[in-house]
Parts: sequence; C-alpha cells; structure tokens
Amino acid sequence: MSVLDRIFEATTSYYDNYALLLHRGFGHIDCLAQFQPLPSRERNVMAGFLRVLFGYNICCFLAGSVINYIAGSIKDYSGATLYLAIDSHKPIQRALLQQNLIPLNGIDLDQGYYLQLLGFRRSVECYYYKLIKGDVVIPLCICGIQHTAIVCEPRSNLDFVHFIWQHVESLSFKRQAMTIIPHYDNPSESSVLYLEHYRIRSDGYAVRNNCRKCLNKHRDFASEYCLCMLPGGPCNCFMCCRQPPSLMAAAAHTLFNLTLNIINFELTADTTYDEYLYAFNSEDVDRFQLLPPHFPKIIVFYFNNIDTPLLWRHFHCPGAGPFECSHKQTFRDQDHAIQELVRYKTTYWCGFCDKPLFFPPKCTFHYSDYASLP
Repeated sequence: MSVLDRIFEATTSYYDNYALLLHRGFGHIDCLAQFQPLPSRERNVMAGFLRVLFGYNICCFLAGSVINYIAGSIKDYSGATLYLAIDSHKPIQRALLQQNLIPLNGIDLDQGYYLQLLGFRRSVECYYYKLIKGDVVIPLCICGIQHTAIVCEPRSNLDFVHFIWQHVESLSFKRQAMTIIPHYDNPSESSVLYLEHYRIRSDGYAVRNNCRKCLNKHRDFASEYCLCMLPGGPCNCFMCCRQPPSLMAAAAHTLFNLTLNIINFELTADTTYDEYLYAFNSEDVDRFQLLPPHFPKIIVFYFNNIDTPLLWRHFHCPGAGPFECSHKQTFRDQDHAIQELVRYKTTYWCGFCDKPLFFPPKCTFHYSDYASLP
C-alpha cells in the first residue's frame, strides 16, 4: 500500500546505545516522547510479538486501540494494527501478506504465537487475523507499506512510526505506538519503545488535514478517549481545551524533526508558523519543500470574527467567527510566494494554532473535487 503519493524512504538508521540514548549517524537523541505502559497481559503479548518479528528482521510497529489501552488512554480495546514495510523476498512476509500461491489460514510463529486468518483486502494490502498467544486473543490488522529502500530493517522503525503518524493517522489522540530499536552492539538487548506523539493530549478533536467531514466522522469515535461529549462546552478535559505540550515533549519533537531530520521537512496542514520559519532560515531545506500546496496560487480559507476582524482562524479553532471567507493570490516566482508566507503571518496563518490557512478544509477521500480547487 502506498500512502497517497508518498512512499516510505527508509533511509535513516537508529540504534539504542545505552538505555534511552539513541544514535543516528551524526547525532544523538537523549529522549523521545514516550508513555508509561500499564502492566497487563496485553502489554506482555504485544512486546513478545514485536520481538518475534524483530527476529525476522522486519521493519514494523504496532498501533491501534490495544496500544491506547496499554497506555491507559482507554478502558477497553477492539484490536491492534501492525504496520510493516513490505519486503516480499522474505518468506515470513509472503506468509503474513498472503503472497503465496495458496492462502494460509493459519501461521505458526516463534514463542508460541499463532495467527488465524479472518480475511484480507489485497487491493490495499490489509490482512485481518486473530493473534493468539495462550489464552489471549487479539484481533490484528496487518497493513503493508511500500518503501524505496533495497532492504528495510528494524533500524528504520523510528522513522516508520513518524511516517505513518504524518501521512496516515490524522488524529493526535490516537498516535501511540510500540516498536523496537536495535541495540548498537548486541541485538539481543534491543529495547521496546512506547512512543506517543508530542501533542497527543493537546490537539483535541483537531484533524491534521483540516477536513470538516473527517472531523465530524471521528467525533463519535473520540468518545472512547474521554467522557466529555460536548466539544467547546464548559469542560476542562484535554479533548475540549487544547493545551500546549510539555516542554520535554516539545524539545524531543524539535530535536527529532527540526534538527536531525530537517532535510525531510514537509509543509503540511499540521505545520506551525515557527516550524516553517525555522525550516526557511535553516537553508538546509529545498525551496520546493516550502511552497504552498496549490502554487502558483495561494488560496486562504478562514473564518472571521467581528470582535477580532484581523485575526483569521480555522473553523474548528476557538474564537472563529461566523463569517466564512477566502481569498487567493497568484505568484510567478517561488521565492516571492515563500517570502509572503514568512512575512505576513496574520494573513496566511491561523491566529489561534499558528497553522496554515492555505490548506483547504477538504480531503481527497471525502471530496472528489479536491484537486480542482479554484
């Protein structure tokens, strides 16, 4: 499965050197945004399952509601999702992705793990199993993701998690994952990481692609994660009242994305003005990566509030007014367009969340005319 027009590059290697010190070629990461897992049978089963897959040298990680359950975010779970980078030359992957001539109804793995096939959708590389370990049975969806590397190994797991968070998982409060990072010297001492997005408790219902229909679709689902069902109401829960992330989480995010991986910067609906300005000033980012999505046009979609007429906001941001507006401008020069986005923050960036207003409140899934905007 490819993610729209994105393919995982799998070019970065991470190793666990000592405890929480990660090594990446020319730099180190002293910490990552992680959650403290609750003790449970599910945690032990999932960690053991990852170690089995690690023994097959597969680049993968676990997500889904069972990981949110292990983190203590929800009280129950419906299943797990295993994202793996497709390497069809590996026999174990051909079995997991049902690429053999005869489909396998059951797959025996090491350490007593067993996968019972329930069904599959080959067109999107999704395969549905029951993961069985002793008396623990967990529904499991395996999603294969295309990549460009000759061989994709567990040393790219960390980048794989962030790739899926950026291009597949649109809701911040679901972005928790379990994966393994190889030890630099001794693979048998490799560490299980319990990763979470740095804004997992501060973005509320916000959808990273700005799509209104996506937002409405996922509101009901969000009820599993909090008790409040009155968005914008008199409630102080993290779903209704977006709060800034912790200093440690923000620092880890900045180090990982804007220092070690700045050359992979991508302007999205989730990029803040400060991140964009940092990428612009770094001189390590190609100008093409800084262009708005509809260049040579910049189309701004915003809501205006009569109390603060010059402070434009997204429709879902607090303080957004009742007046829906838009305007567009055409540029002939790339540098001119980029300079506009840098110089005029109040014109092109949300007055509340500092994220771009020039991404349309639509997505390719819910709107067939997405590509034909004026």
